[in-house]
Amino acid sequence: MLMTISILHNIIHERPNNKTAGSNPRRGAKIQITVDWLAIFSFILNLALAGLGIYQFVSSKKEEENTKSKVKLWQKFADGLKNGLIGIAVNPNNFTNKTVIAAAVSSLSQVATSFDESFVEERFYSEKEVKEKREKALEEQNRIFQSFHNPSK
Repeated sequence: MLMTISILHNIIHERPNNKTAGSNPRRGAKIQITVDWLAIFSFILNLALAGLGIYQFVSSKKEEENTKSKVKLWQKFADGLKNGLIGIAVNPNNFTNKTVIAAAVSSLSQVATSFDESFVEERFYSEKEVKEKREKALEEQNRIFQSFHNPSK
C-alpha cells in the first residue's frame, strides 16, 4: 500500500532530483520505491500463515483418509457380527446342544468386544495412549505365557 502511494506521488508531483516514468528514454525510468518495515513484516507473516494453512489442509486430508479406512474396518466388524448371528439363527440344526450355541455366541461376543474397543480408542484416546495401552497388554500377555512355560517361578 505504501509502495503504491509512493509511486503515485512521484508520478503526480515531478521532483527535480527524481525522474518520472518516461522522462528520459535513454537512461530509462527512475521510480523511487519506499518499503516500510511493517509491510515487510506483514508479508513474512502472510507467507507463514499461508504455509500453516497448506499444512493444515494436507493434514486434514490425511486425517479424512484415516477416518474413512477406520469406518471401512468398522463396517467389516459389523458385517461379521451380522453374518455370525444370521448363521446361528438360520441354521439351528447345525448346533447339537446349548453348549455349541453358547460357544458360537461367545466367539461373536469377542468380535463385538474388539469392535467396541476400537470405537472407544478412536473416541477417547490419543494415538500415543493407545500405543502405550497395547504395549502394556503385550507385556502382560508375555508375562502370563512366561509363567506357563516356567511354572517354578
